[in-house]
Amino acid sequence: MSAPRFSLAIVALATLGGSVGVSACYSDSAGIEPPTSSLYFPTGLAVSRGGGALYVVNSDFDLRYNGGTLQSYDLTSIRRHAALTILDPQDSELPLVRGPSGACSSAAPVEKSDGSGARQPLGETCAPPVDSTRYVRDSAIVSAFANDLAFSSSKNRLFFPVSGNASVMWADVEPDDSATAATSTSFTIGCGTRTANRCDDGHQAGASATEAGNTRGITLPGQPFGLAFTEDGTGLAVTHQADTIASLLSTGLSATGARVSSPALQFLVGDVPNGSTGIALVPHDADAFDECIDAPASPASTACLAVLPKPSFLKTSKSESRLALLRYYADEGGQGTSSLYRPYLTYERVYNIGSTSVGIDARGIAIDASARIVCKAQAAFLAGEARRATLRTCARLPARVFIANRSTSSSYGALLVGEVGATAADGSYDADAVHIVTTVPLLGGPSRVHLAPIVDTDGRYSLRVFVVAFDSNRVSVVNPETLQVEAVIVVGQGPFAMAFDPFAVDEVARRDLVPDDARFAQDPKVKMKRYRFGYIASFTRSYVQAIDLDNTSMSPTFERVVFTLGDPSATVVSSQ
Repeated sequence: MSAPRFSLAIVALATLGGSVGVSACYSDSAGIEPPTSSLYFPTGLAVSRGGGALYVVNSDFDLRYNGGTLQSYDLTSIRRHAALTILDPQDSELPLVRGPSGACSSAAPVEKSDGSGARQPLGETCAPPVDSTRYVRDSAIVSAFANDLAFSSSKNRLFFPVSGNASVMWADVEPDDSATAATSTSFTIGCGTRTANRCDDGHQAGASATEAGNTRGITLPGQPFGLAFTEDGTGLAVTHQADTIASLLSTGLSATGARVSSPALQFLVGDVPNGSTGIALVPHDADAFDECIDAPASPASTACLAVLPKPSFLKTSKSESRLALLRYYADEGGQGTSSLYRPYLTYERVYNIGSTSVGIDARGIAIDASARIVCKAQAAFLAGEARRATLRTCARLPARVFIANRSTSSSYGALLVGEVGATAADGSYDADAVHIVTTVPLLGGPSRVHLAPIVDTDGRYSLRVFVVAFDSNRVSVVNPETLQVEAVIVVGQGPFAMAFDPFAVDEVARRDLVPDDARFAQDPKVKMKRYRFGYIASFTRSYVQAIDLDNTSMSPTFERVVFTLGDPSATVVSSQ
């Protein structure tokens, strides 16, 4: 019997501090096939457009199997059972692995009832684990060491970077409707003709220099990690953990979201700061420029195109206290139809964040432009020059940037808070200028940042910043208006990926009322709002938890773990 590979993986993981990436020889041509209905080192979560499906990518981090998996879960059933668990954690409809132990309270988990003296796994006191296999609707085998999972802007194509074969894998899924129950088609993972349930080679962008659409004959560098789309969804920027290179892929989607071709690697830009992890699209607003305000479909005129900045991305580094600005240039050739289509990236600027950071290690990044949305609503009641002036002023309001920053010891860290976009004294406007304003102290080595709403006591959306800390098993919830830490949610070991019920950015910015979920209108047991839960994946213990984000009527379960998908106590140590 060979030594368990899991111990070696944990050593690598501890060194990386929550950034899953290894340099290893890997082959998916032999070995044991992974379990298609179980969670196994989940590293990516995504929710379908209508909220009917939860997509999970599992990384097979200890190489126990010959690949990872991409799975679709029935999220409508998961949400219903989460609501049932809140009402009664021993409801007969729940497919429990075992029942709750001890009294349900807000206290720390109680001891197990078997007399062992061991503590009950987190979440099981009031959120007993359910059999995750009951919710799986489709599953396909993919390469090992996936690091993330993201939708295109049109939300009908999934992308996930994998280190096992240095590629960005992809799969097509069908959009669903929030007003109706998901069908079998909603859960189907389209990744080519499967052999032994494995996605075909044509769904591994960047793995081959001869792939269709790859006119430069290049391949993706190792350890791809972070993903960010251009606003129109046609381009995809990728960071790499162990290289000074960033990559650009075409998504194979048109600006309207139509599938016109397969994704392909397009360009590599070098000399960027090493140790890249997070990346985010900088929000540019055409109304910040006079030439664009009156364009019927901005940007529509030559004058507007001349002043509008090209799309850009901000990229973090875990090795240097600098933010890199990458600029995206499209090509005049027709995507998917012309051999002349050759978009590219440039490394244009660098911003030093060392004076405000707690260490050189910056990870997740998220950018919020909701202040512009709220401000521009005023222009709807104006006309003429008053309207133009209001739109220009609103569009030039700085966006807020939030960056997870940590010390080298990973014992403490901070959320860096800054502004993107600035108007100079001479009236000139720089849409990409970055200024770090303040820091919010956090414990436990923050790693990823998400912008998503809660439902406040009035039943309205209210934006929050969710900061995942892999090392300390915490999710900190920060109010972006007050910059106060509203809650620290203790979650399962090694939290990595996070996702939320679907929401519209405009509705959150306006603080609209959250509508009821029509799918439960006739349910005799469950009534809930369309938006309610956040989902967090435990990488180390291979399960997913649901967090209640609805504070209507001062809910006692607000910002608490209320559902456990999978068995936290199941062993993950390989015996090979």
